[in-house]
Amino acid sequence: MIIGIDINIGLLRKIEDYCSKREISLCEFFELASEKFFNEIENKLLEGKMKLLINLSNHNSQSWSEKQKSGWDKIIDVQFPTIDPNVSINDVSKIVQDYFVKVNDIISKLDSEYDVYLNLQGEFSFCYLFLLYYYPCFKFVIPTTERKVIEVKDGDKVVKQSVFEFVQWREIVI
Repeated sequence: MIIGIDINIGLLRKIEDYCSKREISLCEFFELASEKFFNEIENKLLEGKMKLLINLSNHNSQSWSEKQKSGWDKIIDVQFPTIDPNVSINDVSKIVQDYFVKVNDIISKLDSEYDVYLNLQGEFSFCYLFLLYYYPCFKFVIPTTERKVIEVKDGDKVVKQSVFEFVQWREIVI
């Protein structure tokens, strides 16, 4: 044993042989192996957990289609703040920090049985700063939609109306 690590020379030789046949370095091998290992651990930890969505938007989940609600065991709506278009970016940053605390308070009161996701939709500078500051803290998702134009006859006129139909949830990975 060297520095508390028991080295299996036979295994190390097999790894070296594996790497040389595939023309990859030992560093690449361990990088791939550790990524796979941690993904497996994360999947095991999440097994049996319920999926919770914190919906930080002006689109209350009560008005969503069943398709949009499906896949979530629980949805918590948090009203998106009203952002005055005349305030500075520093003011927006302070609001973002306040909402980070608000969302964390919600999460801290939950049981650990939930795998938590955050839907963030609203004023662009708020969303940008929230994602920029707190990406490592949350799993962010966004709903994707398909825009359909419907023509409605109104007397002699034809009025076009846009209808947005939910398609899927997309996780944001940076």
